[in-house]
Formats: sequence, C-alpha cells, structure tokens
Amino acid sequence: MSTEISKKIRECRVSAGLSQSQLAARLGYLGDASGLISNLETGVRSPSIELLKAIAKAVGLDDWRVLLCETAPPRARRRSFPIRYVKMIPPGAD
Repeated sequence: MSTEISKKIRECRVSAGLSQSQLAARLGYLGDASGLISNLETGVRSPSIELLKAIAKAVGLDDWRVLLCETAPPRARRRSFPIRYVKMIPPGAD
C-alpha cells in the first residue's frame, strides 16, 4: 500500500482525536482490533475502498477520497549554487 495513504489514515485518526482502538470500535470491530488499524497505518495491510469509506466516515470526513492523498508535490530544490558563484566572477572576466 502507498505509504502516503497510510500516513493520511493516521493523520485523520489523530486529527479526530481517536486512538487506534477507538477507530476500530467505530468501524465495528469487536475487542481490541487496534492491530488492524496499526497494520493500515504502517502499510502492512491495504484497505479496500469500502474500508476507506468507513474510515472516512468514522473520522468525520465528508469525502473518503481525501484518504487517497491530497498531498502537495515535493518542492523543487532551490538552485542557488550557480547564482552564488556567478556573483563571484569579476566584471569583464568573460
């Protein structure tokens, strides 16, 4: 499973103020099923679409597709290296 989805599940659970056991209970699992949630959050187990929908509802999300990762793309590294050295070239050294 995508580690981004795993991170998003954990992030949403924590934002909702739920422990792993509490989320498992909201999903209808009996007893201590926190291991299931732990496996989802660490990427050991992949959730089905139905489980993603149930998790979204349990943590109060309006749209389950948020769990499919609304993450910003990584920022490009700033290219200051060449500029820094261009400034060191004396005028007329072309």
